[in-house]
Amino acid sequence: MLVVGGGPVGLAAGCLLTAYGVRVTLVERNSRTSDEPKAISIDDEAIRMFKLAGLGDELDAIILPGTGTQYFDANRRPLFRAGTAQPFRHGHPFKNPFAQPELEAVLCGALRLRSDADVRFGCELVGFEQHADHVEVELREMADGATETM
Repeated sequence: MLVVGGGPVGLAAGCLLTAYGVRVTLVERNSRTSDEPKAISIDDEAIRMFKLAGLGDELDAIILPGTGTQYFDANRRPLFRAGTAQPFRHGHPFKNPFAQPELEAVLCGALRLRSDADVRFGCELVGFEQHADHVEVELREMADGATETM
């Protein structure tokens, strides 16, 4: 299975797939995970999914348990509160803050340790061709421009 993109979604997909015995090649054109804090919270369903993928203590170390978020306008008046009537519906707090660079580092580290994963940063998908029974892809290493067909 080819996963294109080494952000939180691609890394999570790779972790889940390998947890279920699927061999994964993950390619990301950037040379490393992001150091920019783009995403800031994760819900209980995502935490449940990460636990199914075999990620536990390492995520617990970077996610702060929470039950919702209050949002304010420019005058600091409350606009709304994002939350739920059942804050532990999946056995975890509903809305939990985290730093995206830390999450990506944890997911990437976990995926690199899995024998069914080939993690390639600095590699991009440059083309693909659909066949009746498979997809042929062309990958390019960013450092030297070498291409590979899979």
